[in-house]
Amino acid sequence: NPDLPLALVVLDLVLLAGGRFEEAIAAGKRAVDLDPLYNFASVMLSVSYYDAGQFDNAIEQSRNSLEIEPGNVLAHMELAAACAAAGQRETALAECEKALALSRGEAFIRLQTATIYAVMGESGKVRTILEEAEKNWKPDGVSSFWIAAAHACLKEKDAAFEWLEKAFQEHAAFLVYLKAKLYLRQNLQEDPRFDALAKRIGIPD
Repeated sequence: NPDLPLALVVLDLVLLAGGRFEEAIAAGKRAVDLDPLYNFASVMLSVSYYDAGQFDNAIEQSRNSLEIEPGNVLAHMELAAACAAAGQRETALAECEKALALSRGEAFIRLQTATIYAVMGESGKVRTILEEAEKNWKPDGVSSFWIAAAHACLKEKDAAFEWLEKAFQEHAAFLVYLKAKLYLRQNLQEDPRFDALAKRIGIPD
């Protein structure tokens, strides 16, 4: 069924993992066009826009998602990330606070906000989140990846790769996006350990 929105969202995510950004965006846009109120499709399209470096489109799409569902935590997170990358500092900070409040301090969301704070140079906030996360860390298949991402955004490569290795040992699902996530590409791609890890994961060149 070429008009099945869920299938198109999954295709968006698979193409994104392979670094095929324009194709991912096309699939995501098709899903949104078919079902404009399907908010999962809308949020995932904003993710693809962000990782493709299309920050204005990511901002617009995140705002569309919030019109559909004002309390969507991931939409607030994506809006914060895109605004931070676009230099809209105050909006990014406000959206981080909204996401944290809505999620009631969920560890996964706190670690995602850490990457956004790092992009904005809010190193004190990042350190607070990282210290708590690392102190309470358990192999859950999620947190290691995002701890690594926060270290990468702080340009702490050794710590980032240490935590990526932990994520690898846990078979963390997020690792399929190693070469897709913008903040990992920007901060780690030039290091030979990056491509070596991608090959171990099985991500194609």
